[in-house]
Amino acid sequence: MGDKSEAFCRQTPPLVLAQIPEVLPASFDLAEAQNDLTQLDRLRRRLHRLVRLDAKGVGADTALGSNIMSACLGGDALLKVTGKGAGLEALRQRRCLHGVQAPLGPGVREVSTGLAPGR
Repeated sequence: MGDKSEAFCRQTPPLVLAQIPEVLPASFDLAEAQNDLTQLDRLRRRLHRLVRLDAKGVGADTALGSNIMSACLGGDALLKVTGKGAGLEALRQRRCLHGVQAPLGPGVREVSTGLAPGR
């Protein structure tokens, strides 16, 4: 519902319909319409909290991914320095082909948040 439609719907029941109940058919439930507005307000508060929680979750996912990548790169660098990194060369090559990430391998998968694309 747009802003103008919502303003109309919030003003119509109490300011107009409640003033002239005799013109309303018996099937029209004014209290139900006002209750729907109350429920809409409650739902929006919950949705706002969910959006904030989603943002925190995405931030945590990014931070954890960054920490994991830093640890792996540091470990890889140590293995190279000590001459024991040869076993990782194939994995390095698969992950960095022309700047495009290649599939990780059997049993290894990237985690998807299931949220909006690009996260």
